[in-house]
Amino acid sequence: SGAAIAIIIASSSIFERAVAVDDSAPPFFGCALLFLGRGEASTAGWPACRLPGVTDPGTTCAEPTLSMDIFPTLAKLAGASSEEPVDGSDLMPLFAGEERLERDAIFWHFPHYRHAPGPYSIIRKGDFKLIEVFETGKYELYNVKKDIGEHLNLAPKMTKMVLDLANNLRQWRKRSEAKMAVLNQEYDPSSDFRKKKK
Repeated sequence: SGAAIAIIIASSSIFERAVAVDDSAPPFFGCALLFLGRGEASTAGWPACRLPGVTDPGTTCAEPTLSMDIFPTLAKLAGASSEEPVDGSDLMPLFAGEERLERDAIFWHFPHYRHAPGPYSIIRKGDFKLIEVFETGKYELYNVKKDIGEHLNLAPKMTKMVLDLANNLRQWRKRSEAKMAVLNQEYDPSSDFRKKKK
């Protein structure tokens, strides 16, 4: 038919909220993000999204989504299917007006160095987000509904939730066969770029 779908997406990890724009917007399925930076452990931004003919203008949705959700969504739009499991979930129910996806949590995994806090894994379940920092073995817990900027670490006070979410995170890594960071036997502390003075 010659129809095409264009996607505009910023370089970031998590989409925190989808907002349907009005009919005066360009006819594409797009996300314009405000974000902290690629690979950051902090929550990224708030995209404006719409799918013409499906999403009602002015609709909002607070369901957290990931960039991995784009592939199964496009596959659904194209009428394609796969017998192999894929990461992510089809977002069409959200564009059609549903408030939630059929998943209890979302996960992301960054097992290498780029910037602070170094290698980490994250689980977001409901209003809570747990960050596991591999280098220190410590956890950070935030209520991202009340504290979107992630300033108040609740881990010291909510140890039961930390244990539960950490267990869920470990199980997900095992199911996913996630790669883990390994100790660099040739590491030289004097060459650590994070410790060099500017």
